Amino acid sequence: MLTVATTPEQAKQVISEWKAQGLTVGLVPTMGYLHEGHESLIKRAVAENDRVMVSVFVNPIQFAPGEDLETYPRDFEADKRLIEGAGATLVFHPEPADLYFPDACTYVNVEGITAELCGKTRPTHFRGVCTVVNKLMNISQADRAYFGQKDAQQLAVIRRNFYRTLAEIFVDTVNMAHMGEEKARTVLTVKGFDEHYKAVHGRDWIAMTAHFGCWEYCSYWGLYERSQMLVAVYHPLRSKVMERLYQRLRNYENSMTVAMKDSLRFYLRNRECGVDGKNLVMGLIADQNPPRRPDSHWFRFLNRDTIFFDGGEKLALRCGLPVYCCWLRRVKPGYYEMDFDRIYDGEEEVAPHEITERYVRRLEQKIREYPDLWMWSHKRWKHKSPADLARMECERKQK
Repeated sequence: MLTVATTPEQAKQVISEWKAQGLTVGLVPTMGYLHEGHESLIKRAVAENDRVMVSVFVNPIQFAPGEDLETYPRDFEADKRLIEGAGATLVFHPEPADLYFPDACTYVNVEGITAELCGKTRPTHFRGVCTVVNKLMNISQADRAYFGQKDAQQLAVIRRNFYRTLAEIFVDTVNMAHMGEEKARTVLTVKGFDEHYKAVHGRDWIAMTAHFGCWEYCSYWGLYERSQMLVAVYHPLRSKVMERLYQRLRNYENSMTVAMKDSLRFYLRNRECGVDGKNLVMGLIADQNPPRRPDSHWFRFLNRDTIFFDGGEKLALRCGLPVYCCWLRRVKPGYYEMDFDRIYDGEEEVAPHEITERYVRRLEQKIREYPDLWMWSHKRWKHKSPADLARMECERKQK
C-alpha cells in the first residue's frame, strides 16, 4: 500500500521505522507528471532496495522569475497510480513552505561548471537543483538515489570538460619525461604537507589514488619526503613504447615500479629494511577494473554495481599499514594540488571490504565534485553483476 507523506517529519518517521529494521532505502526524485522513463527508474529502485521513496515536488527555487513555474504540468493523482503500480511504498509530496523557510538564505552551490551554457541565462537553476537534492537525500537517508538522463546542455558541459581534461592529462604526462625536480615541485604542491609528514614519517603506508586528474603526478611525493620510496604498483602495458615511457616516468631516486602480481612478495621481502634504507609507500591506482571472480565483492558505485581491486585492503590488514586516499585538485591547466585523506589507521578492527568501501565512497564524492577530472573512458563497467544479469534476463523474457 502506498503511503503519502506531505511533510519532512512524516517522511522521516516512515524512513526511521524502515532503518530500524535494517532495510535499505532507494530515492527517486521527480518533479511529477510522471512518464515511462520515471516508471523505469522506480522499478529499478524497487528491484535494488527493500523500500523506495519517490518525491513529487515542483521545486520553485530552480525557476527564475518569468519562467514556467506556474504552468509546469501537474497531475498528482496519475503520479500516485504510476508510483504504486511500479512498486514504491512511499511518496513524498510537500508544499514549498514545508522545505523552505520564508527567509531561507542557505543554498548548495557548485562553482565553475554551472556557470556555462544554461547557467549563463539561468544563474539560479543549478543552485536550486543541488539544494533540493541535498534536502531530499537528508530526509530520505537513501542508500541509493536514481536520477534520469541529464539534459543535453548538462551532458555537453561534462563531455566537453572531460575531453579537454583528457587531452591535457596526456600532454602533462608526456611532459614529465623531461621535467626537472624544480619544475615538478612547481606543478604539484602538497596541501597540509606538515601534518601528513608527521603522520607518515618513519613508517610504511599505502597510498590509494585513482584515474583522477594527472594521476602520474602522485609519484612526485618522493620529491617532498626523501626518506620514503614510492612503489608504483602497476599492470605492465602491452605496448612496448608506452611501457618504456611509463617506466621512465615512474622510476627515479625516490620512485620505482613493481608489477601488480609481484607487489605482495615485494613488500614482504623488503618491509624490514625498505629499499635503499627508505620506508615504502605502496602506491595503488585502485579504481582499475579487476578480473571478475566467483567471490568478487560488488560495491554500489555511481549507481552501478561495480568490482574493485581489494589488494590494498588485504595488504593493509595483513601488515598493519595505514591507508590514505591521495587526491589531486586541478589549480589551473597543468598544475595540481595533492592532499591525503586517511581511511584506515593500520590498527582498527574493520568488517570485510570496509576499507575498500571507504575508498569507493570518497572516490564517488570526488567524481561528483569534479566529474571532468575522472577518466570515464576506461571501461569501468564491462562486468555485469548478478543483479544486472538477472534484470537483463527478466527484460529479455518480457519482450
